[in-house]
Amino acid sequence: MRFALQVRPLKSLCEAVAFMGFTVVRLPWSNEMLHTPKVPQGAIDYEENPELEGKSPLEVLDAVVDGLGRAKVAVILNNHTTVGQWSGGVEPNGLWFLNGTRYTEVAWVADWVALAERYRGRSWVVGYDLRNEVRPTDMLRASNWPFWRSSPGEAATPPTTSTDKPADKPATPRSSRKARGAKKEQPKAQGGGEPEGKACFDWARASGRCARALVASQSEAGQS
Repeated sequence: MRFALQVRPLKSLCEAVAFMGFTVVRLPWSNEMLHTPKVPQGAIDYEENPELEGKSPLEVLDAVVDGLGRAKVAVILNNHTTVGQWSGGVEPNGLWFLNGTRYTEVAWVADWVALAERYRGRSWVVGYDLRNEVRPTDMLRASNWPFWRSSPGEAATPPTTSTDKPADKPATPRSSRKARGAKKEQPKAQGGGEPEGKACFDWARASGRCARALVASQSEAGQS
């Protein structure tokens, strides 16, 4: 089955979106495409889109963003997957990072900041959808499922099943264990690095971290 740039010119596609009455598009991108120099064979019909030939995947994304802008259609950037493939159900794209690869949480945040800076001057880029459908990548290990802590002051605790041991609580420094009423430390990435243990799967923490990085990036740009 063929879609979009495989069958129609980009300009025609963007104008068709506007003609049908849509005013905003949720435009997906993968982390892999930001670091891949060539568009996969067969992904674009270059007879229909000769202006896209020789462009990198990121440059093609630029052209799509600009084409939608010319058609008066706003864009919400959506980090849909980590690697560029059909996604759904229980598979590696369920999380915002991919263990054992270059696609770490730190890299995910950096990719978002890079895109935000790239499109800062496009007024029709109006929002960031941080990640599509966060979900488990392995149904047999509930301790590695993504989760959302109940409140900012509550320790992040992932779900358990009858086959899992209860998740360990975040460690409290030895020096403070004797102090009454001492608050438990929240698991977090130290020094802006990668999170450890169960904190890796805390989507509330990770999404907040990414959002703060994006806000900081925009604030710095406004001051320069």
